[in-house]
Amino acid sequence: MSYRLIIDPAARLDIIESIRWYNEQKPGLGRRYYSSVKQAMKLIKKGPEMFQIRYKSLRMVPVEKFPFMILY
Repeated sequence: MSYRLIIDPAARLDIIESIRWYNEQKPGLGRRYYSSVKQAMKLIKKGPEMFQIRYKSLRMVPVEKFPFMILY
């Protein structure tokens, strides 16, 4: 079963700003960052309970190769 993700507007803005920042550092890096974010979101949709609770009721999944965690 696949779940539906609802992305908070503030989180969406953070992703967009991060894409822009990475592209300023190196052209195309923002696209690689976004690809990693999408991959992490796919994992959450596929099995949201796959990741452990890290803080109160929040679970976290790392964004591969970038210093970000997705909290849900």
